[in-house]
Amino acid sequence: MFYLFTGNPVTLESIVYGFATAGIICAMIMWFGSFNIIITTDKILAVLGKTMPVIATLLTMILRFIPKMTEHGKDTLEANQALNGVKRQDEGKTIKAKIKNLKDKFKEEAKIFSIITTWSLENSVDTADSMRARGYGTGKRTSYNNYRFTVRDGIILLWSIVLTIATIVALHN
Repeated sequence: MFYLFTGNPVTLESIVYGFATAGIICAMIMWFGSFNIIITTDKILAVLGKTMPVIATLLTMILRFIPKMTEHGKDTLEANQALNGVKRQDEGKTIKAKIKNLKDKFKEEAKIFSIITTWSLENSVDTADSMRARGYGTGKRTSYNNYRFTVRDGIILLWSIVLTIATIVALHN
């Protein structure tokens, strides 16, 4: 179709491939977004709690911890920017930031990363102390399942299996 300034050709195939890849990435983002909305930590514990209790506990703690860490990172960044007089909103006015070089930006980001890492380690120790105080790992683990496998679940499972087999057969031929 045309050439870039570097001399590399841009073909119709590469453009179509780029759009196809973008579609795949968008679909994956939508799948994980849907998974995040549908599958809660309670459901993960219900499915894995009895057969793999350690993995279930670890997964639920990670899924709870990631949003907390992200939120703490945003708060830390805002506090750091407020302390350093970097771009912020004051009653509708935007105060322009001092332009820093790459080295200064890297130092600031490293400092924020260090703060978040320290906070996460402290939070992990607090969680471990709380679990130990509540008797985690001292005796036989009991489990309570709030979810029951219903006829509707069986129909959906059967329908999913039929569609999966039909897709495999269609792709094989």
